[in-house]
Amino acid sequence: MDGENKWLIPVAIIVAGLLVAGALFYKGKVVPPTDPNQPTEEIVVAPISASDHVLGSPNAPITIIEFSDIDCPFCQTFHATMEQITNEYGKTGQVAWVYRHFPLDQLHPNARTKAESTECVASLGGNDAFWTYLKILFERTDETLTDLPAIAASVGVDQTAFNTCVTEKRFAARVVADSDAAMAAGGRGTPYSIILTADGDEFPVNGAQPYEVVKQVIDTILASQE
Repeated sequence: MDGENKWLIPVAIIVAGLLVAGALFYKGKVVPPTDPNQPTEEIVVAPISASDHVLGSPNAPITIIEFSDIDCPFCQTFHATMEQITNEYGKTGQVAWVYRHFPLDQLHPNARTKAESTECVASLGGNDAFWTYLKILFERTDETLTDLPAIAASVGVDQTAFNTCVTEKRFAARVVADSDAAMAAGGRGTPYSIILTADGDEFPVNGAQPYEVVKQVIDTILASQE
């Protein structure tokens, strides 16, 4: 099959599944949820870099870039979904998960500081500490800003160094850059994800899609690559 025709059936299947689930999902396009009749706009996805937080093989045929807000309840649900996806497909090298920040200040005033704190943990404890710390924040959901140093210490990060990093807002610009990247990629709410394929295709996914829907998308793409 040639480049565009090979996607006709898979994309139809994917779109059908996600529309049933209530998502707006289009290949390389974003439709504003307030007016699905508006012309689509091209999305711009910032390339994955060494500074990104990645679970899974960088050579995976599918990469899911998630833009998320730590205090968003829908993001909490989707985080668990992505953990399940990563456990199933990440260990076999089929899917890589990239986490980026998209705090919604108007709704969650502490989310930006929490996002910056995850970067402090990453800088002091490495990628594993970042993912463990993030997991705790999503699982607890009741943590206040005063709880963060103890949580950081629980993943092996020095509290004094952590407090200094957070207080000095060393990673404020990083979180802003992630948020800007989310907007450029079509994100208007959280969670917002982009599925990238080895063939260079981009599929935006709005909202906390359930595991079954995300799995269907992945299986369809993998089957089309065989």
